[in-house]
Amino acid sequence: AATEARRADALANGAEVFLEKPLTPDGMKAAFNVLNDLVSWHSEGFTDALRQVGLPDVIQMECNARHSSILEIRNPEMCGQIYIEAGVITHAAVGNLTGEKAFYRLLSLHGGDFEVKPFKAPPQRTIDCGWEQLLMEAARATDEETVLLNNPATAQEPTQPPAAPAE
Repeated sequence: AATEARRADALANGAEVFLEKPLTPDGMKAAFNVLNDLVSWHSEGFTDALRQVGLPDVIQMECNARHSSILEIRNPEMCGQIYIEAGVITHAAVGNLTGEKAFYRLLSLHGGDFEVKPFKAPPQRTIDCGWEQLLMEAARATDEETVLLNNPATAQEPTQPPAAPAE
């Protein structure tokens, strides 16, 4: 039976809601509505929160927590995956790219979305360096690209060696 002591114990140990077993059709409807609201609240809150977090932040959180997951990254032009196993990035793939090149390509995207999916072993291991190094290199490349885009003159290389001074 659902006693007040059991309710308090369940809530104190992490339960988000305590429902008594419904015995009537109206009770079933009420329980369904509570559960439906709870599921909606969780999915809306979680999705909204993730929209404010960047891909490098999610990678860092997954790796620091030593999670195993697949990050699926999508935009209108491409879809790729980053495999994280026990906090270690082991593989990345997008289009015909794999490994570090695929990782950097995915992190260079300027729009799209991502989803954290359950882990399954990658088809191959293509990345052997640490996630910190990968994120630092991706940030460096993004910074260099930003500098070039904001100052096109620095992107122009001379096409010919300078002319020798006249004698």
